[in-house]
Amino acid sequence: GEHIQYALYDVEIISIKRTQSGRWFGFNVTLKIFPFERGHLYVGADTLTLEVNPTGIRITSYIHEEYK
Repeated sequence: GEHIQYALYDVEIISIKRTQSGRWFGFNVTLKIFPFERGHLYVGADTLTLEVNPTGIRITSYIHEEYK
């Protein structure tokens, strides 16, 4: 198949929520990206939720919506 790409200027930050406070920090970050292939032929929209904390980053949710 084709290589799927996305452009950083197309990323939308939907929300950032702090999940921990005090000496530790944690955030849930929800982003929407618009993947494309070849010459910017968009294939849909992806919504990702990331859990960010001192031990790393983990994808907790991924939803792909195809363009019709």
